[in-house]
Amino acid sequence: MQKTSRLIHFIAAAVMACVLAGCASTIKSPQVEVAEVRLASIDREGVQFTVSLRVTNPNSIEIAVTDLKADLSIAGQLIGKAETLSAKTALSAQTTVTVPMRVSVAFRALPETLRQSLIAAGAGSLPYKIAGSATVANGLIQIPFEKAGEIARRR
Repeated sequence: MQKTSRLIHFIAAAVMACVLAGCASTIKSPQVEVAEVRLASIDREGVQFTVSLRVTNPNSIEIAVTDLKADLSIAGQLIGKAETLSAKTALSAQTTVTVPMRVSVAFRALPETLRQSLIAAGAGSLPYKIAGSATVANGLIQIPFEKAGEIARRR
């Protein structure tokens, strides 16, 4: 009796896995682009950057973005990890949303030359690179993204 019960559970699990695999294959990967990286503020402690991601859902169903991670490099040096400002973002069917992320960089964590470059950012711009990933569809799909450019001076 117990062996039959285990066999039924195994078969049910296998059928569910096949059904879920079929459903996952029909979900199109959302597109993730870096819309903007800008200097948010400078204070005595350090520098705060705002990174805005543009996430497009090409599917006819809503998808939840549950995990966004990114590394921010300036002048070729990793300076911080980006954090989303909200824990979960719902993407309505066939829409695009902007998801803000915050990166805080303490001055004490920066080499002297990079610190001087950041302080001088008020007069111009700095080269950056942001690379990371977004997790959607309950962890089934991970989408990498990367962008390089210049951080615009705060207005």
